[in-house]
Amino acid sequence: MANGSNWRTPAVILSAGTLVLILAFGTRTSFGIFMVPISEDMGWGREAFGFAMAMQNLIWGASQPFAGAIADRWGSGRVVAACAAMYALGVLIMAGAATPFGMTVGAGIVVGMALSGTGFPVILAVIARSVPEEKRSLYLGLGAAGGSSGQVL
Repeated sequence: MANGSNWRTPAVILSAGTLVLILAFGTRTSFGIFMVPISEDMGWGREAFGFAMAMQNLIWGASQPFAGAIADRWGSGRVVAACAAMYALGVLIMAGAATPFGMTVGAGIVVGMALSGTGFPVILAVIARSVPEEKRSLYLGLGAAGGSSGQVL
């Protein structure tokens, strides 16, 4: 591919990375809205849903260093794609969960692991590598702010 036709410009990378963050964190932060309706509909106590979300946070935090190491070894694009597919699988498991255990597996374990590859560390590393050093802070700020906007959409 000729240099003039390279579509991997900093603006495209920033836009794509921000979109991934918006989708990942917009979905994640919306889970709390559904705690009462899901708990009442399924006949579970709120602690079952809360435990699944607590597991999600623990798994997400614990798996981020591994996602970063895998991204360094095999490429960020592969990690983001695999974790996006894992995120979708986790949401499907959540949707079909008939027990608190199923909710914990889907929302807690699978989505928690998926967040490690669709979250800020991997995405912001890609953005940082795509821009010159003198513009890095601006692009990282735009990516982080844009990704955080998923909470309000």
